[in-house]
Amino acid sequence: MTNEKQQKIMERISNLLSKTVENGCTPEEAASAATMAQKLIAQHHIDMREYNESEEVGKDEGYCSREWQTRLATTIAENTCCKVVWSSMGRGKRRLTFIGHDTDRLAVLTMYDRLEAACQRGLAEEKRRQKSIHGTTAGVEHSYTLGFIGAVRNAMNEQCRALALVIPEDVNAKLLQMFPDCKTRNWKRHDVKGDSYHRGYADGRDAAGRKAIAG
Repeated sequence: MTNEKQQKIMERISNLLSKTVENGCTPEEAASAATMAQKLIAQHHIDMREYNESEEVGKDEGYCSREWQTRLATTIAENTCCKVVWSSMGRGKRRLTFIGHDTDRLAVLTMYDRLEAACQRGLAEEKRRQKSIHGTTAGVEHSYTLGFIGAVRNAMNEQCRALALVIPEDVNAKLLQMFPDCKTRNWKRHDVKGDSYHRGYADGRDAAGRKAIAG
């Protein structure tokens, strides 16, 4: 890849990542721009690897308090050539450690922030709806977020298959170096409220920008 072509790609990625709510975009437009940036980053990553150019593998940390936030971070990271490890800090707080190449981590963190915000907003609305209809919000959070994350996973998995993306060996090596005792977590699936699940799936599909990803 020539330096000029690489610069143009990076400028386009930067422009997409600048499309935020704070800069006047709707939440849906911001989330779609982030996922489009992920596609470009993924393609750019492949081109760089083909020409034996690489970025250093590093880490970033974030925090969350809900299991679904950990699931969302894991889904995004593993579909953007990164890994994420979570560890309990007590009192329900979790530390998220994102591991990957610099540009990939930027995409992961940007997408996580925007998709997490979109999920929070949709979940709050779904809780209000269920409360007004049934007088309770029991099971709504699990069902809605399961649907939302499922839609995000399906959209991103489709892209990964199309681009034949895999986690780079140096990222896996860094993970083992930093967390030699890391274990894979099997997520539990509780009883699901069908209508909340389907609303979450529809919102996740829109937020992930399925059309933008396929374009």
